[in-house]
Amino acid sequence: MGGLYKALGQSYAGRVQPPDAKPVLEKALLKKAEASADVRFEAKAPGKSTPQRVRSSEVPDQKVPYVLASGEGQRLVAGKELFALLGHQRTSIPRRRRLSASTGCSPSSMSWT
Repeated sequence: MGGLYKALGQSYAGRVQPPDAKPVLEKALLKKAEASADVRFEAKAPGKSTPQRVRSSEVPDQKVPYVLASGEGQRLVAGKELFALLGHQRTSIPRRRRLSASTGCSPSSMSWT
């Protein structure tokens, strides 16, 4: 996702949103972002439908669009930390990059390949 923000973003030294910010992104910036990240921008918004309350609490077993209700997902405890997983390999598209760890499992020993 870093490539996406780098392609769409513009350098700014301030600490808050500038008052004259232009929220519209130029088509050239969108094309640049599509080329640098795994993203596609649609020219037309999806059709409108009647809102429905989300009741899903399970991650599906296949690659289909899904939404989970707030606080749901697969919960795991690792040490003293609780993690909520909102997806797994069966619901996502394989990535070209993989995370490999040398000796140990500290973040500093991991690298993208």
